[in-house]
This record gives sequence, structure tokens and C-alpha cells, in this order.
Amino acid sequence: MKQKVLCFALATTMAGFAAPLFPDVPDAHWAKDAVAALAAKGLVEGYPDGTFKGDRAASRWEVAMVVARLLSKMENEHATFATKAELDEVRKLANALREELDALGVRVTNLEENVDRLDLRVTELERISFYGEVNVRVGGQSFNNNGADSMRSTNPGIVVDSINYNDAVGSTLGAGGVVGAPSPIAGLPQNYFITGVPTVTNWLTGTPLTNGTTFTTKALLGLNVKVTDDIDAGVEFVAFSSQGDQVVDAFWGLSAPYQSNAFTGTTSTGVGLAGAGVQPLNNTPFTRMTLDNFWVKHKPSGTKLRVGSFGSTDYSSSVFTPVPNPNPTGPASLWNYGFQVSGKHAFEEGEKPLALSWEVMGTRLPDGNVSLVNSDNYFTHAEGGTVGLHFHEDRGLVRLNFLHAGQDASGGAPLGTGLIQFPNLVSQWVNPNGFYTNQLNAGQLGGIGSTSDVRPVVMAGATDGITGVPGTLNVGGIGPQTQTSYGIAADYTWDNEFSPHLYGEYSHSEYRPSKNSGYSVDGDLFRVGAGAKFFKDKLDVDLHYISVDPTYDPFVLQYPTVGGITQPNWRIPDLNQFWNTYSLHDTATYPHNREGIRAKINWKFNEHGSLAFHYGNLDQVETSLQDVRFGTNSLGAGTPNTPVLGFSPGFTDPVFLGLSPFTFAASGGNSLAVPLENPKGNLEHFTVIGSHKWITDEEENRGVTLSGLFLNYNWTRGSNLATLLGGPNGLRGENQNYVDFTIRGWNVGVGYEVTPDVSLKAAYTQLDVFGHIDPFGVYNNYAAATGQTRSNTWDVTQHIPELGVNWAISEKTNWDINFKYYSMTDNMPANVTASPSLPALNVAAGTHTAHPFSWEGIQVMSNFSLKF
Repeated sequence: MKQKVLCFALATTMAGFAAPLFPDVPDAHWAKDAVAALAAKGLVEGYPDGTFKGDRAASRWEVAMVVARLLSKMENEHATFATKAELDEVRKLANALREELDALGVRVTNLEENVDRLDLRVTELERISFYGEVNVRVGGQSFNNNGADSMRSTNPGIVVDSINYNDAVGSTLGAGGVVGAPSPIAGLPQNYFITGVPTVTNWLTGTPLTNGTTFTTKALLGLNVKVTDDIDAGVEFVAFSSQGDQVVDAFWGLSAPYQSNAFTGTTSTGVGLAGAGVQPLNNTPFTRMTLDNFWVKHKPSGTKLRVGSFGSTDYSSSVFTPVPNPNPTGPASLWNYGFQVSGKHAFEEGEKPLALSWEVMGTRLPDGNVSLVNSDNYFTHAEGGTVGLHFHEDRGLVRLNFLHAGQDASGGAPLGTGLIQFPNLVSQWVNPNGFYTNQLNAGQLGGIGSTSDVRPVVMAGATDGITGVPGTLNVGGIGPQTQTSYGIAADYTWDNEFSPHLYGEYSHSEYRPSKNSGYSVDGDLFRVGAGAKFFKDKLDVDLHYISVDPTYDPFVLQYPTVGGITQPNWRIPDLNQFWNTYSLHDTATYPHNREGIRAKINWKFNEHGSLAFHYGNLDQVETSLQDVRFGTNSLGAGTPNTPVLGFSPGFTDPVFLGLSPFTFAASGGNSLAVPLENPKGNLEHFTVIGSHKWITDEEENRGVTLSGLFLNYNWTRGSNLATLLGGPNGLRGENQNYVDFTIRGWNVGVGYEVTPDVSLKAAYTQLDVFGHIDPFGVYNNYAAATGQTRSNTWDVTQHIPELGVNWAISEKTNWDINFKYYSMTDNMPANVTASPSLPALNVAAGTHTAHPFSWEGIQVMSNFSLKF
């Protein structure tokens, strides 16, 4: 009993004591701190001579006196005194010492009433619990040009730089902004495929690099509430502060919560390319506090409702996945924002019973449109649900998926057509036969921004296609889009030594580029695979076949631009999406217009080491031969009224763009009728990843970790147009059609745990991007002049050495700092000239000296985190 009294008294008094110790309590005694804590709270007193006499046995009366004082404390400090479990101990102690407490004037019957009241108070307090964290990131980066001074026209009559490299490096222009006046190529996005000049980018992550500082802070406060025995609830508030440079904060600072994130906007970003980048939160430092989400869960049924931001869903990623985060520091995906209701019903007893899980959700979708129509944009959203059957102790799962995505009017504006034009500069979608000017009446040709136009691609003017007027769009806009996707996915793992695993899935999408138009296109996705484990689960092998149509899930979604950077997310290393767009499904796992095999082998060769090998060989499902090819008047007088060359809306392939206009020969009055060649593209890739930790301190499990990575992605597409067509145009066409392009990189890193709390790391990364790929014909003139149709159009090498320190200050507090040095070398010869070009704008700026574009710089980032 005496031990129980002391333990309980200590548990309720240990926080925050500071009192002089009795002189007869030895400094090294195991009970020193306990005696001091009890004395500080007034629960024990010394003898008149000031000593404690700890070696003397205590009587029941003395123990009762401690309990009496404890009960008095309980009355006076009920709000913070004890937990419910500790109150139960009070009852037991009081009943055991009933006679002694009565003699001291403490009535146990009165005590029961007091304890009951306190029990009620404590129960209410324990219904509510708090948690939270605070994260801070500060840093800076600075870059400078160390290559040629500028891109310059070879025309001696032009004396103005097209791009001044000294000014561009470190600015938003150098990272992928729009070239401004008075440049001869003003209005063009700075993009290697358009200007022939590489951007200032971390080519390991595909992230823009600009000069500036970052200073971001994010604080989360969460509250969990036990409403009843059957119902739990919670809420999270998030405060976010951006006090650094707008671009550096967005791409390299802490990733902001949904309502404060520059990449989750849905507003129009200005008129034309030059207006790109105006987001409400991007211009000045800001601090914002938001109600991020709240939830309610009914425990007996397992049903949970969440409103606000939410992360993972039950969807198969072939149908829906969260938006990839352009900020490479994480998380990998941006959260969704809307509502999510989920639940699970078990049909039998057991730890893993036969069960049915379900989910219904709706979310808004980021869409930073750049439109010719000022301030007009769509509200883009997705909603749907999933149902999953779990069987054989969760070793088997069959899931059905359904998703609808659409665009509606935003801000009370009319539902205008064709507001999305910018992505079509690359996608090359055009109207198919039946939607040309002379095939429709005037009321069906309202144009971009009207509510009456019925064309799937609404043209900017009165032309059906290519106009040949520099700076004039020869493609139009799409929207309001709508799409329905559905599918089934199944997998099963057998319970034996090798854990054989079989899985497969099928999904289908139906897409309309404009609700006003009767045009629609559908596409399919299919995957089947198998895997197994060997050598007591140390070797894991997986092989699958995949096929994704170019018209599966073509719904166009644009990242909001930040600071005018039109290419926020190069999908390195597999280039699975255009640099400014994302899809509803996971394009890394299910890339558009690809079919073939992929294999994975993971080997855990010992307790502290592993090695992985990934391989893929994927062909195009369909070639990039444009299916819409009509010369002027080829369908009748004035139909079409200009040449039309492109894809029916829906075709998506972010690497192998349309074939060169020089590929086609005339026949039957159609200047674009006969393709002279129709090559199919291929992607072959492999990746090797390994790590091993050498233990230097067995007791603390500390040691040295060596890690490494090597990757190689190679895209190829043949061409023989120089022979088939001959002459300068044959050379130009072959230059544009031929592809042999490689992204190759390697990394080696070493980490050392100096102490259990402090670790050091050093790493070196090299990335080589080289080969021949020229979808817009930037090097066509060079090929025609030199006869070189297969020479490198890209050849850059990037080196990134880095050092870092991490200090785990406590279990919930951490600080780190990381230093990186970037050096990018443009290996292209200075005599190789580029001709900045964007066919969709009819821009062909003539030959320019462009190489070398080389730069270097440093990046320093530091993080502090505290959880509670």
C-alpha cells in the first residue's frame, strides 16, 4: 500500500518541481527526486529538526496523512490533477484507509461524491486531445552564367539579343518564362524544344532554379474529440507563411496546405503567354490561417466523413491519383480538396474477415489556365466512388472504380467555350472533318469565349487551321471538358513459401473536349502481371504487361504558373507528361500511348543491404501520324479554308509529337494526303538502385551507409525521309521525325551517424541529357544546311555535389542543413545554330547562335521541425 501511495503521488506531482532537499537525503539516493517532488507539492513534511528520516518505517496514520493531503490537492487542482485511471487508484486508497481518514476528519462518503464530480470533469477533459507540429524552412540560391553571352540572330541586320544569357540565368526567363520585348523572339516560352536553349533547371527533379531566398513556415494544430462511445471527430487548422521570393518559396520552400498553395489555384492567369503567372498569392509575402479539414467517424460501422483536404484514396491509380507536386522537397503529391466518405463492412468475424470497403469522394482540381479571354476560366472538379471486395484474409481484392470529371463556369461567368488554348500549342489538336467553317452555320461559330460554338476545338479566328501568319494561332482552344472513367482491378497473393502474386486491371474513359460539341473519344488501359518471392522473401520478382491508348484519359489539366514560368514540372526521367500539365490517372505507372513489358527485381542480400533492378521496353500503341490531314479546298470549295494538320482531340503523347509537315505528299487535290513514312517510337529504360550499411556501433546501431543509383532512359524513332523525299525539305523532315534521345544519370551517397542524434551525408549526382529530338524543327535549317539529320540537338551535363548535417535534437525536434553546388555544361558546339520555332504560332525566327548555354550556382536549405 505504501508503495502504491507513493507511486500515485509521484505520478501526479512530478511536473515542474523545484524545492530544497532534506539534508539527510543523500545526493546519490534513488529516491532523491521523488522526495523532492512530494515535498514541493506539500504532500510530505520533515521532522521538526528539518530532517526526513527516510530509513524510518511509516505508519498507516502517516500514509493516511499523505492521502488526505492528496485529496485536498485533488479538490483544488482538479483541472490538471489526474487522469481517469489515476482517479480509480484514489478510490482504492481511500477505501483501504477508511478508518484512518475518518479519524483525520476526511469522510470517505463525502470523498466518493468529490471523486465522482472530479471523475466527470476528467472524463470530459479526456474526450479531447491535441497534437500538432511546426516546420520552418529557410534558404537561398544564386546562379550565374558561365557560357556564351547571348542567343543572337545570324541576320546582321538584327542587332538586339534574342536572349541575354547573363540576364536570363537566375531569372524566371532562364527557368522557363516567356521572352519579352524587344527580343526578335518575344512571346515565345523559353523551352529547349522551342528555342533550342536549355533552361536553368535541376535536371534530376525537373524543377526550375531561380535566384532568391526562401523563408516558409507551416504550423498545424489538430484536435481529436471523443463525441460519444460510438462517434469520434477531429479538426485540423494550418497556418502558413511565405516571406521569401515567390518562385523559390513555391518550388523549394515548404509545400503549402491546399488553400495556400500556389499550385492548387483555379484562376485564369492573364491574356496570352505574356500574362502567365499572376496568382493571388504569388506576388507578395503572405501569412494565412485556414481550417484545413474536419472529420467524423462512426466506429461501429467504420464510416468516416472528411471535409476539406484529404490525401490518399481507395482508387486504383489507373483511374485517379492525387496531383504530382512540382515542389521536389515533398510530399510527392498535392492533397485533394472537397469531401470523402468511406467505410468497411465485415461479413464475418475475425481479424481479416471477408469484407466490403467503399468510398465516395469529390474534389476540386487545380487548373491555372492561360486564356486569350481575360479573367475567364473554368471550375474544374472530379467526383466518384470505389467498391472493393476483400477476401481470403486480405490476400485477395477486387475493386470497381468510377470517376467523373468536368468543368463548369467560374465566378458567375457564362460557360464559354474554348478557353483552354495554351496546352494545344504542343498537343496539336485540330477539328476533324465535319467541324469546318463552311460545314456549320454562323450561330455554331461563336468563337473562343462564346456559349454557342459547337466545334470540339474552338478557333481563335475565322480559319480552320494553319494560317501562316506569324504570331497567329493555327490551333484553337478546348473546354468546357467532361470525362467519365471506370474500371476494375484485381489482385491475389497465395499463402505459401513463394507468395505468388497475380494482378490485372482494365479501365475505360469517355472524353469530350467541349460539352457544346457532339464530338467524343474513348480509350482503354490494360495491365496484367505476376510476381513471387524467393529465398525466404529476400528476392522479390515482378513482371507485367501494360497497354495504354493515346486517347485514354486525355482530360487537359494545367498547373498554375508561378512567376511566369510556363514549365513547372519536367517529368524527369521518364517524361510521362507535358511540362505544364497533369492527368487524372498516374502517368508514371500508366504512360499515354505505350505498350510493352516492365520488370522489377528487388534483392535484400543481407540485413543492412539491398539492390534493385527495374527494366522497361515500351512501344507506341499508335504512331504519331496525324489523323487529320486536309489541304485547302480538299473537301470542297472553301473546306477547309486553310490547311489543317494535327490530331483529333484526345491523342496524347508527350514525347513523340506529330510528324513533320514535310512527311506528306499530295494526292487527289489534298496536299497532305499521303504519308511518305510512318515510324513507331520506342522507350527502353533501366534503373539500378543499391544501398548497404556497415555497422560501427552494434549497441546503438550506428554506422556508415553507402547508396547509389544509375538510370538510363532512351527514346528512339527511325526516319528515312531524306532519302524518300530528297532535297532540303527531306533533310528538314528527317531531322524532325528522327529521335534518338537519352537521359542518363547516376548518384552516389554516403551517410555517417556520428552519434545516435547527429548524422552527416555527402552525395554526388551527374545527369547527362543528350541525343537527337526536335519536335518543332528548331534545328531544321541547320540540318538542311549541313546535311546532318541525326546529330545531337541536346547535349548537357549537370553535376550536383552536396553536403548535409542532420541533428535529432529530441524525439520530436529536428534540425538539418543541406548545401548543393550546381554546374551545368552545354556540350553543343558553338557553330550549331538553332532557329527558334513554334509552329502553332507560325513563328520561325531564323537561325541563331545559341550555344553554349552553361551556368553554375549554389543552393543552401535548412529545416527545423517540432512535433507535439
